[in-house]
Amino acid sequence: MARAGNDIGPAVADIKARLPHPEALGSFGPISHRFAYYYGDFIEERPWPTEENDADEDLEYFCFDRYRIDTDRIKYLGRGMYWTTVPAGLPFDWELIAELPVDRTRRENPEVTVVIGRIIRTSPSREDGP
Repeated sequence: MARAGNDIGPAVADIKARLPHPEALGSFGPISHRFAYYYGDFIEERPWPTEENDADEDLEYFCFDRYRIDTDRIKYLGRGMYWTTVPAGLPFDWELIAELPVDRTRRENPEVTVVIGRIIRTSPSREDGP
């Protein structure tokens, strides 16, 4: 089991070290318990955004679970017995920071990966007025 295991601890620590404010990471929907455990700080769960202004201004870095069964149109969100679907994709510009497979064992096509991203906020131009 140890040889096939997926030790995500060092990778999570590396990702956390790259974030300027690691204590401010938020998740869109439930996040993998393995990722949350190794992350160590509280990760505030927020609803999946469906409109551009759904992401609070105080949120810059975020994460979410990506499942192998997600499609270009449908994203699965859930935990335990409670699952739902939401539109796939995020309604704002963002950049990928990292994507980490979090399955207990290493595999070529993981069941779950955690995506870490940063929201790209555009500042109003001077032409738009004050």
